[in-house]
Amino acid sequence: MPTTLDLFKKHQNKYFVESGSYLGDGIQAAIDCGFENIISLEISKQYEFICKNRFYLHADKVKIINGDSSEILYDEISSIDEPITFWLDGHYSGGPTGLGKHEYPLIQELEQIKKHHIKTHTILIDDLRIVRGNEETATGEPIAFCEDDLIEAILKINKEYNISYEDGITHAGISLKNDILVATL
Repeated sequence: MPTTLDLFKKHQNKYFVESGSYLGDGIQAAIDCGFENIISLEISKQYEFICKNRFYLHADKVKIINGDSSEILYDEISSIDEPITFWLDGHYSGGPTGLGKHEYPLIQELEQIKKHHIKTHTILIDDLRIVRGNEETATGEPIAFCEDDLIEAILKINKEYNISYEDGITHAGISLKNDILVATL
């Protein structure tokens, strides 16, 4: 069963940018993979604090930013002059996790990636089962877009993107078939 680490190794660039730090498992996988620069956007001050404490020894390569990824993503990537591996996983999951303007800010995140001057990034989108309606959202509200809308937004960044899928894995170790969308060139 592939892990997040395996997925990141397969799609590695110098820069790794994720939305949704949570407890920092994505950051740890990015460190273990050897990404040189890691930026993680987290809307919850609680989880930002947890991650900053967990990764303080990696402050030279890990930057954890508190804010709504649907609003600040472009500002954090605008000065990067090479392709980035994006891990888009910044959605509300209930409980103490953060809720921004959008429960699922994927479309807004893709619009910000589109503004970047480089159009050859690797884009990984987690938790497609929720977008597909196979699992209820944390608020119980329907998502305002579908998987085809995500693909359309990706192809507006670069019409040459190839779309494929990888299996995901839950925190409990359960495999989730085709739960991660992968956009590569």
